[in-house]
Amino acid sequence: MKKNPTLKSVLFATISLIIFASTLTAATYQKADGTLVQIDYRAETGEGIHSYSGANLQAGANLNGAKLPGANLNDAKLIGAKLASANLVRADLTGANLSNADLTDSDLSFANLTDANLRNANLSHVDLRFANLTRADLTGAKLTGTNLTFATLTDVVR
Repeated sequence: MKKNPTLKSVLFATISLIIFASTLTAATYQKADGTLVQIDYRAETGEGIHSYSGANLQAGANLNGAKLPGANLNDAKLIGAKLASANLVRADLTGANLSNADLTDSDLSFANLTDANLRNANLSHVDLRFANLTRADLTGAKLTGTNLTFATLTDVVR
């Protein structure tokens, strides 16, 4: 029986595409100028593909349900962002401004929130187990049902 190299190539490409597609997930946000930006991450490593360090999102950006484990969002301006049910496990949010953000039901376990501004943020039912909240500002933050088990709360402003 003669092998068909074309069929073999197509099969290999299809399997590769399926594997690649299953390991990438994305969320989008809208920038202040109206353009949409896609945020990708690799599911197999739980790390973001791109750094969004210092990212300045449009006030109230809708990132509900975003899957951003391991994302680099240090110094990000996420004022009033909608991040309900977001996956931010192991995300680096050092110095991020999350004032007035809605993080209801989000998972921020093992996240680094050192020096983060969480003033008036809704942190209801947020998983902050093992998160680092050193010097974070939680003034006026809603913490109903928030899990802070083993979280670092050194010099937190309340």
